[in-house]
Amino acid sequence: ALGLTFDRLYDTDSYLHMALARHLAAEGPRAGIPWARFSILAEGFGDKEILFHAFLIPFVKLFAVVPGGVLAVALLIGAIASLLVSLAERFSNVGRWVPILVLLGSLDAANRLLRVRPELLALILFLAGLDVAARRRYRLLALISFLFPLSHVSVLAYVGLFALLFCALLWREGKPEWPLLWVPLAAAAAALLAHPQFPANISLLRAHAFDVIA
Repeated sequence: ALGLTFDRLYDTDSYLHMALARHLAAEGPRAGIPWARFSILAEGFGDKEILFHAFLIPFVKLFAVVPGGVLAVALLIGAIASLLVSLAERFSNVGRWVPILVLLGSLDAANRLLRVRPELLALILFLAGLDVAARRRYRLLALISFLFPLSHVSVLAYVGLFALLFCALLWREGKPEWPLLWVPLAAAAAALLAHPQFPANISLLRAHAFDVIA
């Protein structure tokens, strides 16, 4: 309700993602961005957050940019808060306070949650993936691990997390939980190969994860 009083979105990246959702709706999933002729996005694009932009399509088609972006963020924040409460209440009856503690614990967390950014959808998948992995529901983990690389560029960190969990369980229990290692890896690799803009998505992932950081 507060967000609907805003006359602009939080940052320029929010406008970029709304524009990319409009581009996806108008041109389809295989279109490049020819006007970005001095960029690697010009041929093939390789949209590293194509699932997030697909999620935004109803909001850019039915609403103006600002109210559409605000409604999308409100829906995602509600889902994140609900997941945090659901997961935390399994271990403690004070779980309902976890979202508030998260927001109070870091100004950057609150700032991030106000933006129309793909990490909101990725965080939902991240939390859900941890939950189903803890319950050894590997078919669901495979589905979530397939969706994650289509929602955010941090696929290497996502797969790496489950590798760390595999090592932690191996150290604690003395036996390997192999599906915890290979299910996220195989599903994430399948998603990268199945991307409608493959292999441009691999080039963009490499540039973002290695070239820029290096």
